[in-house]
Amino acid sequence: MLFAGLSLVAMGAYLINQIFDYQSDLINRKVGFLQKGLISRGEMIAAFAVISAAGLGLGLAADLRSGLVLAAIFLLGLGYSVPPFRFKDRPVMGLLANGFGYGALLPLAIPGIWDMGWESAFSITAYFATAVSAIYLLTIIPDVKGDRLAGKMTLAAVLPNRALIGMGVAFLIFSAFCGMKIGNYYMAAISIIAIGLLGVAMIFPGHEWWLLFSCKFPILLLTVLAGYYFPFYLGFVLVLILVTRIYYKKRFGDVYPRLSG
Repeated sequence: MLFAGLSLVAMGAYLINQIFDYQSDLINRKVGFLQKGLISRGEMIAAFAVISAAGLGLGLAADLRSGLVLAAIFLLGLGYSVPPFRFKDRPVMGLLANGFGYGALLPLAIPGIWDMGWESAFSITAYFATAVSAIYLLTIIPDVKGDRLAGKMTLAAVLPNRALIGMGVAFLIFSAFCGMKIGNYYMAAISIIAIGLLGVAMIFPGHEWWLLFSCKFPILLLTVLAGYYFPFYLGFVLVLILVTRIYYKKRFGDVYPRLSG
């Protein structure tokens, strides 16, 4: 129930983001269901409401504390996209909302995490907070043109690419330390691999393909690691990737998801 609840709340945040990112997504030529007229704004809002309510209900049914964490993630998802907050359009708040909402809060939703002791719990949450923050810093670089034209003020709009990549490296160094602190050397190794990828990106900061690969390859490694601990999850992800690829190819003639775009 908790996995399903987390997925649905994240899906709801994605839907509401599509509504308020309409203009910049259009400029950046992203495959948007709204932009292509495949769904109306009202239908997407209705889907957001139903999916989010279902996710929150499942979270509360699984565990009260987990449900409250999901509620916090839901509220951050709203604040990230919806006026007057629109954290995603503010340099520092966009970073904090991602690192805290989709990094630190996610492991806190897992029942029993505090039974490990506060030091281990802190290290786990810090690992994901810093790793997600690093990924966020890279993903906003390719979108900077559309964001500027749409009047958004992200960190990519105010800082050079090398500065963002350097910040990402700093976050990943800390995440590697946290992984070693809890004795999970697989997690630490993934951060170190990501640091190497960003080192290359630092040399070629305008190379969009490598930036996207540097973001997505560590996520793939974390997914495989999660599948090592939870085989059913890996099976679910493999089926999801296959179905999504078939859908996007038939519907849009596009290859998605992929490591470089």
